[in-house]
Amino acid sequence: MTGIKYEDGVFRDGVVHPRTSCLQGGHELEASTNVLTFGRDGIPHAGQEFAWETRITIFETDLPTQHFWSPQSGKHYRVLWTRTFREGE
Repeated sequence: MTGIKYEDGVFRDGVVHPRTSCLQGGHELEASTNVLTFGRDGIPHAGQEFAWETRITIFETDLPTQHFWSPQSGKHYRVLWTRTFREGE
């Protein structure tokens, strides 16, 4: 089975500060919206510079999609493609 892992974070001072991660079964990228609140959840306060970063990883695994899915725990987990997108690049 294939799946997609999304990892979002704030990039500032040369470091990525992870914020969220989610998994989905299948191989179709789904659109999503993130609402940022300054001063919360690792988002800098207003006036501080940062960039938003998203890493997308497409993988295959022998474990079916389920509640609390951990696809990398399977015997046949393999990353097929990964790419990091950063605002402004």
